[in-house]
Amino acid sequence: MIDQCYSMAARCPRCDHRAILTVAAANRLVSASRHLLEAFPCPARHGWHVRYPGIESGSKGHRRGWR
Repeated sequence: MIDQCYSMAARCPRCDHRAILTVAAANRLVSASRHLLEAFPCPARHGWHVRYPGIESGSKGHRRGWR
């Protein structure tokens, strides 16, 4: 259920990653996923995001070209 809800979340208007979260909310998602997800700060300093490192890489750009 977490993956479905998060994957449908609105994207960050500044960097195009999914939902803008507080660090506490991001850490709850990481814990709920049994650490399959990882939290990282928004590249545009607009909060926190989570990603599934098996699929999403933090070192590559994404749709809007932020790095």
